[in-house]
Amino acid sequence: MNESMQRMDFEEGIKSLTGAYKEATDVLIMQDPLANQRVDELLRIWWDVLSEDFQFADLFVTTVLSDEQSVSDHRTAVDQLAQAIREFNSANIDVWSGVLLGTLQAYLKKVRKRAVERAAKVMGSESQANTNYAQAQLEWRTVNLLLQRMEGLELAHRLRVATRLAEEAVRDAQKAADDARNAAGFSAGSKLTAQFDDLALKEGAAAKKYRFWTVVTVIAAVVSSYFLGPGENAQTGHAVFRIALLAGMLGLATYLGRQAAHHRTLSAWAGTIKVQLLTFDGYLAPVNDESLRDQMRVAFAARVFGSSPENKDEPSPTLSSPVSELVAQFARGGQGTKL
Repeated sequence: MNESMQRMDFEEGIKSLTGAYKEATDVLIMQDPLANQRVDELLRIWWDVLSEDFQFADLFVTTVLSDEQSVSDHRTAVDQLAQAIREFNSANIDVWSGVLLGTLQAYLKKVRKRAVERAAKVMGSESQANTNYAQAQLEWRTVNLLLQRMEGLELAHRLRVATRLAEEAVRDAQKAADDARNAAGFSAGSKLTAQFDDLALKEGAAAKKYRFWTVVTVIAAVVSSYFLGPGENAQTGHAVFRIALLAGMLGLATYLGRQAAHHRTLSAWAGTIKVQLLTFDGYLAPVNDESLRDQMRVAFAARVFGSSPENKDEPSPTLSSPVSELVAQFARGGQGTKL
């Protein structure tokens, strides 16, 4: 025997959905207002169709679902929607709500068609009564308004979905732009770090070279001044020559020593900058105040992009000094940021 469903046979399933929705409403509103609105609209229109005001529809369409497969599909849709509501599964809520609305829409279209036929039949009858025609018109308008309401709700839902997708697309695009900007900054930072590393190595090698030649020059000056001279008979000239030679070579050694110290200072400075470039983000992370973070970035940029130390007598700029002053000022202001 074929199983079928009439209008009021849907009440049990709609009641179960209403119970599931009442249990999940508070959480669903917070997690996904769009899904909550979808379920609310679905239940409202189903309850309107199941109300006493819609009893006239039973005269037009007595059987809503007339085969076993359709009945089984409907009950599956009800069970799946109830489960999706309890699990707050927005995607499944949208899918199964659409299935139930489709069933209702197909039923209402059948009712509207029969209502139109009845209104036409009453209007064309010679024995018609005005009250019968008015009733037929009212029934047709009631069904038609429900269908228009469903179409409006579906269009509004699609618009809300499209709006959310557009907003998500904008957020994704913004995130992609931020990621690209961060990647560019990371790449530039890596190149800058590599350049400072290369500078430290080159300046360290130059310092060693000048230090080596400084030692060689000093030794050569001593040896040369001892072994070289104008002759044993010219004691005064010999002494002057040795002194002049020693002074000249020691002067050269002094110059080479200064160059060694200068390159050693540059090597140490570049090496320090390299380490600070690698660790600055971690140093900055615990600071919560954005204005203080910006000031620390400015101080660090002044160190990284400022002039390099020209010689060992000039103090090189340091990050710790300005940052420490900034932190001290911030602490004195009572903000309580911890580094």
